[in-house]
Amino acid sequence: PWNYWMMSQRWGTLSYQLFSAGWCLALFGLFWLVSDVWNWQSSVLRTLGGNALVAYVLHDAVAGALAGFSVPDAPLWYALLLTSLFFAATFLILRSLERQGLYLRL
Repeated sequence: PWNYWMMSQRWGTLSYQLFSAGWCLALFGLFWLVSDVWNWQSSVLRTLGGNALVAYVLHDAVAGALAGFSVPDAPLWYALLLTSLFFAATFLILRSLERQGLYLRL
């Protein structure tokens, strides 16, 4: 039954938007605390965030290239292997661009 506290992403209910905004704010606060207050840095996150626009475009291209290898009823080890291959391919291309000093920024 329809009510005001229904959590639905498809319908865009107010309760879902408030809940997801709260989680996003909490996650942002955690990243702020770890990176700015405690001064901790991750090379993986720095590589992904340094060329985020290329990562966004590259994400779709790498997924399309690996789409032929995925199967709907794949075992867990195969799905994890394909996910690791996807992440490694994306990361290595971004790392190569970072080493060459090539950044796409607006």
